[in-house]
Amino acid sequence: MPSRPPGLEYHTFTAIARCPETGKLGIATATRSLAVGSRVPHVRSRLGAVAIMAIADPRLGETALKFLEMGYKAPGVIQELVEADPQHEYRQLGVIDADGFAAARTGKHNRDWAGHHVRDNFIALGNVLVGEHVLDAIEAGYNAQPSLPFEERLMLALEAGRDAGGQHGGQNS
Repeated sequence: MPSRPPGLEYHTFTAIARCPETGKLGIATATRSLAVGSRVPHVRSRLGAVAIMAIADPRLGETALKFLEMGYKAPGVIQELVEADPQHEYRQLGVIDADGFAAARTGKHNRDWAGHHVRDNFIALGNVLVGEHVLDAIEAGYNAQPSLPFEERLMLALEAGRDAGGQHGGQNS
């Protein structure tokens, strides 16, 4: 196995969503490392929401938003990012476009447990988790009270992931 690429490693769990009623896009993310908001989430109103995780590279988030501006849908954005990134097997990617198309990818060199769930208008993904049940909890937390405001539902998703055990080492950011 090749050596891990340089950069900050973010053992993270994240909910990415689009509200089908309002079109709002959002990301809620938690990690053990500090300042996760400066590297993982990339959101542009009426365009899309992107998470670049594991070995986070904010340039990839900006590139993903440019692909969305060019008219790519979420699956095409993921494909283009993977083709252009020699370190793609060390990363996790999640994209939801303004139409609600969702796509995610977990590279095979992400640390266990790592994976993702993709649904209509929703993605749960994480790495270095205590188990897949954390993603189940994130999804359940988001869907538990659909009448709540979108932003609150995203926070409930994170809280549910945390309460299910989150990631090894806990969350600081």
